[in-house]
Amino acid sequence: MRLFDTHTHLNFESFDIDREDVIKFCVQNGIVGMINAGCDVKTTADSIALAEMYPFIYATAGIHPEYASEVTEEDITRIRLMAINKQVVALGEFGLDYYHEPYDKEKQLDLFRKQMELAKKIKKPVMLHIREAYDDAYEVMKEFPEIKGVVHCFSADMEFAKKAFALGYYIALGGVLTYSSAPSVQEVGAKFPLNRIILETDCPFLAPDRKSRNTPMGVKPVFLKLCELRKESPNIIEEQLLQNVCDLFGLKLKKFRH
Repeated sequence: MRLFDTHTHLNFESFDIDREDVIKFCVQNGIVGMINAGCDVKTTADSIALAEMYPFIYATAGIHPEYASEVTEEDITRIRLMAINKQVVALGEFGLDYYHEPYDKEKQLDLFRKQMELAKKIKKPVMLHIREAYDDAYEVMKEFPEIKGVVHCFSADMEFAKKAFALGYYIALGGVLTYSSAPSVQEVGAKFPLNRIILETDCPFLAPDRKSRNTPMGVKPVFLKLCELRKESPNIIEEQLLQNVCDLFGLKLKKFRH
């Protein structure tokens, strides 16, 4: 089994005690690549540093919407500089989050658009964080038809999935796909075009068992659930998922074939 975790946070403190061991174990057990996502200036720098240490780890550069009220122009400038680093395969994670209150909608929208403009300028895909803000996010996505990317940690429904698909976006399925409380996400997993699906964990969050610290190994139960829902050959699904990662992020498929 060869799986790629497209969204990790291995730089977070919950991995400080055993980060190297976790990474080694994952690579020895079928995880052929990982993308570590930046959420602000510091975590973007941390992600790049991690990617420079391991040839199978890549980074993203971006500012999460939860920081929209405190972000400075200096922060934006530093993200711009880091975004062109060769280790950075996408801009993100950024977008809109109306789940945690209070939030400043206008500042979130402004930060969203600034990072979309940057992605347009440097011609890199985006990794979007969208939570309880699907209508507003879709309007911004439509403003940038030349941008392609992925809706990270997909938790919406088939209606939004179809809109994202029409704009050329992929969807990333994670631990939520395994939850019995998420039938709409499971419907998307079963019916969405396979050539626009990638997998992720968002570790250390969203473990399939909802209890333990998640690691990139958590992508395996997500993969198995996807195979169950689609009733297709695991080998075919595995190969297509790897192809999707390479197509979206500009990576070479042969690198992940053993």
